[in-house]
Amino acid sequence: MKPLADCRLYAFIDTAYFHGRAPEVFAQQLCDGGADLIQLRAKKSPPDEIRRMAEKILPVTRRANVGLVINDHLDIARETGAELCHLGQEDFFDAGHTHTSELRTPILRPEATEGRPNPELRILELLPALPKAWPDGSVKGLRARGGFEVDMAWTDGNLTSATLHSLLGNPCRVRYGEKTVELNIKSGGTVHLDGNLQSNHKP
Repeated sequence: MKPLADCRLYAFIDTAYFHGRAPEVFAQQLCDGGADLIQLRAKKSPPDEIRRMAEKILPVTRRANVGLVINDHLDIARETGAELCHLGQEDFFDAGHTHTSELRTPILRPEATEGRPNPELRILELLPALPKAWPDGSVKGLRARGGFEVDMAWTDGNLTSATLHSLLGNPCRVRYGEKTVELNIKSGGTVHLDGNLQSNHKP
């Protein structure tokens, strides 16, 4: 891939316009047309499908020395080796981030909702990749998509408590390791969870 300063044409592969055609065909056409960067945009596709598309597109873009940009899914960009990732406001600031360095060691990960039977159900994963240098600690006021504020505390790398405050009244599924719990918190309500995701609900 050429340096970003030398890139002039930023193109998109959008699943909304596939109409049954293969993503790697679009990628080849865009590469042949002179694209320097290609973004894979798949708003209504589940993560596994996006990952499969990226794996098909990457050999095409690599041969053409074109950078692939994954939209919204930093984890997929990392796993597939895509050169870049595009994060919008909801994926960055609304998820509680203030600096890109925080993306390297996430402690709260809001997952995509597209493609699920209930797209309003937000999934919040707690401590998905806690750095070894932070065995004990706590955070307050992390913002997540769907209108949630999250406080957490952990000891010896294990979650000890989490508090979720709902700003919009959306349902959510909280995940920690193999444990999950679904919550319906009224707007303005708060739920306190222990390390086993057992709740003390305050509507």
